[in-house]
Amino acid sequence: MYILLEIGTPIRCEMIAGIAQVDECDVAQVLEKDEWVEYLKKQNVEGEICYTIYHASFLDFLKAKREMDSKRKIFQEVNQRIVDYLKRKKEENGNIS
Repeated sequence: MYILLEIGTPIRCEMIAGIAQVDECDVAQVLEKDEWVEYLKKQNVEGEICYTIYHASFLDFLKAKREMDSKRKIFQEVNQRIVDYLKRKKEENGNIS
């Protein structure tokens, strides 16, 4: 959930798994659980299945909750993992800066 909140745009299961550094199958199982259906929007983006928070107002609601305060350590860790993931992908694609 923290990754989806921070990314804020549709994201592939593979990318969520890469950022979280967990198995993609485990992420897929969580995303497909009935308890998340009403909160997540599953959509096809350029032939890829992606997930995002269902509605912008729900995203705003979550961000306003104290537990979802972006100053919390978990968000710092998530943001660092996002940066690390993007760097790894850039290096894998030969775009080393």
